[in-house]
Amino acid sequence: MRKLWNALRRPSARWSVLALVAIGIVIGIALIVLPHVGIKVTSTTEFCVSCHSMQPVYEEYKQSVAFPERLRRAS
Repeated sequence: MRKLWNALRRPSARWSVLALVAIGIVIGIALIVLPHVGIKVTSTTEFCVSCHSMQPVYEEYKQSVAFPERLRRAS
């Protein structure tokens, strides 16, 4: 147990480099994945009309020809 504690208190240069590379990989993956998740979540109609000021616009959009469900029914 004492050897482990001493190793943790004074890590070797090899472990320091490996730790930095691992941290860099995790941060890199997060910087690639998180924007895609954010865009996917915020580009839904439900998210867009969740703001109370968008409700009148959404009601008008539902009556328009551009509303996808209306287009599906028309064909």
